[in-house]
Formats: sequence, structure tokens, C-alpha cells
Amino acid sequence: MKYLDIENWARKDQYFFFKEYENPFFNICTTLDIKNLIVYTKANKISLSHAYLYLSQKAVNETPEMRYRIQGNNVVVYDRIDAGWIMMKNDGSINFCYLKHTEGFSAFHQQMQKVSSKLETMPFDTNEDRDDLVYYSVLPWIHFRSLSHAHRMPRTDSVPRIVFGKCEEQNDKVNMPISIEVNHALMDGFHVAQFLDKFQYFLDNSKEILEF
Repeated sequence: MKYLDIENWARKDQYFFFKEYENPFFNICTTLDIKNLIVYTKANKISLSHAYLYLSQKAVNETPEMRYRIQGNNVVVYDRIDAGWIMMKNDGSINFCYLKHTEGFSAFHQQMQKVSSKLETMPFDTNEDRDDLVYYSVLPWIHFRSLSHAHRMPRTDSVPRIVFGKCEEQNDKVNMPISIEVNHALMDGFHVAQFLDKFQYFLDNSKEILEF
């Protein structure tokens, strides 16, 4: 972890401008083609959601702006961002799970299996004292085109939110909706596009990246 040199940051003016907004977040909804990932996970009997969560986390950690967080008057740059993942219990309620980002998928997959096995008895822990996360959720029943989040106001955190939706086949693609909500004080649409380009590249090349 280190502190960003705000005074010499190219986005200094934009940072101070958007930082004062009551709600400085903006949301982008789009779709990504996960056809190659589906083929790989089916052939190897791997959870599709575990796989795209890992690839998303890989893209997050390789996009510098996704690792920026506001702490008081400083901007922290984390070396690693972990995942806060919402999972559904047998009774239909949700629980928050926390997963360390790993360099290889095998370790991440084992971690996911371990967390899943304990889901029913895990305490409801919001971990609101942590900001070295991306908050993730999934709506596998809805192919959404817009999305909003529940928030306390005024907004005091700078943690990105990412939501995945129901896939739809279209021509030779399998499109999965994705919603990305980020703090405008820390990044612009250009940086979200960079993240999405990385994520799509990883989805397209999932066999080489996820291979055990």
C-alpha cells in the first residue's frame, strides 16, 4: 500500500471537484461475451461464477485506478484488492463472503469451495471497516440493462460495485450483463473501459488463464 501523490496527479482537479459531491459515483451497464468461458468451465466441470469472478478480480488488480481508495484527505493505492462476494443461502437470504485475490485460479477455486461449504453457518459480517475490496453481486435471473445500489447518504466510501446478470445468447455470442459503479473522484469512463477491455480479453482467453 502507498499514498498517491495527489498534487502531481493528472486528475487532481477532477478529484477535488467530484470528491465534494454527495453522491460521487457513476454507473455503467454493458455486456461481455462469455462464450469461451462457458465452453471451458463445462468441459472442466468448474463453476461458471467462480471463474468469471476470478477473471474479474484479475482485471481489477491489473487496472491501477480500481485499486485507488479515498481515506480522509488521502488517496491510498492498494497492492492487492480482494473480493466481497454475495452468496445466497438455502433459505433465500444472502450472506457476504470475502475472498483473497490469488495469482492462480486453482488457489482461488479452492478458496471458493471452502467458503461455499461454510455458507449456511457463517455469521453475517459486513466488514465495513475494509475498503481494500470490490463489492460483487450476481442476478442470474435477470438480464438487466440498468441497475442502482442501496447506499447510506452521504457517501463516504470509494469501493467499486460490480454486478453480473443473466446470460443471453445472441448470434455467435453469449452476452452477460455487467454493472460497474465507481467513484468519479478516482476514475473516469476511460478507466472503466480499460477494465472492461482487460476483463473481455481474459474471458476470451480463459483456457490459458484458468488452466490448473
